[in-house]
Amino acid sequence: MAVTLETSDSWSIDSYPAVLDDGNTKAWYSVSETYLTLDTGDSPPTVDQLNDRSGNGLHLTRISSDEEPTYANGAITFDGITQTLSNTDISIGTAFTFYAVVRIDTWVASDLMFYFGAEVT
Repeated sequence: MAVTLETSDSWSIDSYPAVLDDGNTKAWYSVSETYLTLDTGDSPPTVDQLNDRSGNGLHLTRISSDEEPTYANGAITFDGITQTLSNTDISIGTAFTFYAVVRIDTWVASDLMFYFGAEVT
């Protein structure tokens, strides 16, 4: 499954959403070139890092250069096979709330979008 994360003038979030202002927010990611570290030597450019906008420094990074998703026209696209961004320093308790706004073009039963570790069911 290929996944695309994108921004749009009609729903882009430019300010900290009030729902995240509870003192418990671990990380906040927004697909905007302002918050990306791009490798512009590739065509299309690839994403080295998606910066955490919460101020906690929990940036999502690529593990190796062959796992970088691409960035074009305001969107990050993952190939659904090897391309990932991750952070192993995010500590999630037994109970948590997770918000995501995504658009999925295709989906099959075996696809995995978010992985919170083997111990989370």
